[in-house]
Amino acid sequence: MIFIGNVEQFIIDCNSMTIEKLAIKYKVGTATIVIWRRELGLNNKFKKFETQEEIEEFKQNYYKLTHKELAKLYKVGSRTVGRWAEKFRLTESHPFTVIDKEKFIQEYDNKTIVQLAKEYNVNRKTIRDWKEKLGLEEKVKYRTKKEILDYLESIHLSPLNMEDYSGMDTKLICITNLGFKVKIRIRNLFNGHLPQIFETSNPYTYENIILYCKIYRPDYRLLEDRYLGSNKRHTFEYLGSDLPKESNPIFKLRIDSFKMGVGHPDLTRSKGELKIQFLLEKHNIKYKNQYIFDDLRGKAKRHYKFDFGILNEQNQLLYLIEWDSPIHIKQNDFYGNENDFKERLERDRKKNEYCIKKNIPLIRIIEEYGLEISIIDLQLETSKYLLN
Repeated sequence: MIFIGNVEQFIIDCNSMTIEKLAIKYKVGTATIVIWRRELGLNNKFKKFETQEEIEEFKQNYYKLTHKELAKLYKVGSRTVGRWAEKFRLTESHPFTVIDKEKFIQEYDNKTIVQLAKEYNVNRKTIRDWKEKLGLEEKVKYRTKKEILDYLESIHLSPLNMEDYSGMDTKLICITNLGFKVKIRIRNLFNGHLPQIFETSNPYTYENIILYCKIYRPDYRLLEDRYLGSNKRHTFEYLGSDLPKESNPIFKLRIDSFKMGVGHPDLTRSKGELKIQFLLEKHNIKYKNQYIFDDLRGKAKRHYKFDFGILNEQNQLLYLIEWDSPIHIKQNDFYGNENDFKERLERDRKKNEYCIKKNIPLIRIIEEYGLEISIIDLQLETSKYLLN
């Protein structure tokens, strides 16, 4: 795969940017960036260190800074810092002489071994070695069945297969005080890894989602027959009675969003927007919700969104439709203070200016009491709401 472009600029970028940022700039995958670097002779992992003094300086910094801080200092990714540490054998045993022993003793009493290992950039075995050198007690204190049961009770878990317990590596199936089920390894639990009721590694996640709906979201029902993963959208059915009659009660949503209170999309949209959507669908007019332009942004470089973009068969934009509820005309304290209202007006003004400048037709419908819109109002040739 031969690099096509300005080689000199790419070399400069390689010296100042991480592979992830290079991939974003050149609009390719990180693997492609690695191949390009290799072809151009830039893929030396240790190019940052040309002298022994520089290596020694890195070692000292490694003992003082976190991986994230080191990555920022050397302008590389955290994974590269880890490879450097392995190359220079820094991960095998963090020098016991450089740590503040009094500070470590205090932290040992208040933090888990996992937290300490992350803070000191070492593995858990090294933390236990330091513990032995300082004569500290073993953090895993719970050995007997009674001690295990007492600890599980303290974090509101009840084991269902305690008869299987044979040591710290035993996997127990536990139920929470609300009825959710988790599968845990005792040693991991005492090292700070608390069980999660929704995760791919939990074989009871699907059952937990069903129970979650019954307890917290009884108006919703999961239609999938299994858990698809945190990055997949699941199919739900809305069982409530407050949806518009034209709405489809079946929709898709990620589990994380569902847990945060997100529900059926038509419940969060204004009646005017829904009516426009239903009219467009009824008359087979192709559209896209929340249409954006890359060069139209506001605060924090967030896109300004138009309610509907009307498209042709080739998915090219024909014109835009905006629905303005009363909060676009008059301030309403329920939807923010006066400054929020002014920002809303400013967004509308900038949208109008953008459409005029780009010669994009915009139908802006202002809601009025008793207003009844029809498909005529939504078509470019007949709408009386077309912005001139």
